[in-house]
Amino acid sequence: MTGAGVNYLHLDFKGCCPDFESMFSWLEFFRRCGFDGIVFEYDCRIGWKTFPGSGSPRYTHQEAVELVACCEKLGLEAIPLIQIQGHVEWLLKHEKYAHLREMNSFQFCPSHPETLPLLKRWLDEVLTIFPNAKHIHLGGDEVESLGICPVCKARGKAEVYLAHARAMAEYAVSKGIVPILWGDMFIQENLSAESLPEQTVLVDWKYWGRAPYRSTLTLEKSGRTVWGASAILQSWYDFHCSLHDDMEERLGNIRSWRNTGRNVIHTTWGRPSNMWNLLPLWSGAIPLFHAAGGTLSKEFEAVMLKLDNVLRNSRIFEMEAFLDQFKKYKPAGKFEQDYISYWCLGLRFQILSKRLQEIVFGRETVHCAQKYMGTYPRMEKRFFQDPVPVLEDDFRRWGEEMLRFCHSHRFSDSEEFVEEKLSICNLLKYGVH
Repeated sequence: MTGAGVNYLHLDFKGCCPDFESMFSWLEFFRRCGFDGIVFEYDCRIGWKTFPGSGSPRYTHQEAVELVACCEKLGLEAIPLIQIQGHVEWLLKHEKYAHLREMNSFQFCPSHPETLPLLKRWLDEVLTIFPNAKHIHLGGDEVESLGICPVCKARGKAEVYLAHARAMAEYAVSKGIVPILWGDMFIQENLSAESLPEQTVLVDWKYWGRAPYRSTLTLEKSGRTVWGASAILQSWYDFHCSLHDDMEERLGNIRSWRNTGRNVIHTTWGRPSNMWNLLPLWSGAIPLFHAAGGTLSKEFEAVMLKLDNVLRNSRIFEMEAFLDQFKKYKPAGKFEQDYISYWCLGLRFQILSKRLQEIVFGRETVHCAQKYMGTYPRMEKRFFQDPVPVLEDDFRRWGEEMLRFCHSHRFSDSEEFVEEKLSICNLLKYGVH
């Protein structure tokens, strides 16, 4: 495929997100980065009239309307994203909606007679916020509990998934809107999208490795348009307690998708799911936003890659030396300067985490050795007891500074974000003999 594709930025609001007033500056920044549109996954952050008594609202309906108007003024296409089957923990965790669950999962049961009418009412409500929408993303990814209730099981996974997706896609088309679906379930369950409306767009999200992928070609066999999706912010188990992802991998993945010439959605995830931890702040991904939009300078890229290498591969004294240099870097632009401030805190956290690891891992190893060699109280006190209150105090001061950063930049869930990071200090209390 040749030619330049359209670059969309996906924003997942279930994580730490800016307040309403701050969002205008972020949208202007995203436009300067070079994006053509924004995919809004509001999730639980609007008090949906369709689902009273649920969610953790951050924005009112009117505020969301004004953000869409801001996008249109800036020349950004505004696309809503809802979830029609999985990733609705924020809703189905409430007993009021428990009857809609697929068995004991927090996923919609497509066979329940109330599910489709409810989702159509939600789509109608969403369109009051996005009255000029050309596309609507219906989600549909990672349906881990597909076809497990007796009714769904009797119908079969393919029938359940495709009939449900088709009904919602057809409803979107009836509103004059192009439906979008994530493509992973079509690959995982070997499904064909041929029965979906011909306008339907499938999105092949691949966050590791480099495009092109064989899965993209597989999805195209259905005759439907296929877009790609990279990840600016995402996470897996080895990054849950940290402030960073693998920036070099993110950059390579983003650029490989851009080079395909396809339309691409560059995703920015806030949590792995509603019931899991918060992922890093947008402020820590500024160079990657530039990369996804096509405006990353060579100088800023070099700074990010050096930081990434130090975070992942350096020893404590090397990190401390780099931090002294890093804090002197003065990029142009407020968001770029915020990136430096965020990562000065991030480097300090990584240094503290390595000091904690030295104490915890060293203590457990020595305790094991003592079973064979006998105890040496003086050494244990020096290396594994005396440093603990000092380290705990350093973590406490770090937490206060990170909380000030979050508050000054108007991010939601600041207390949770900091508390989650500081939770690793609990390891200092475990295994104390």
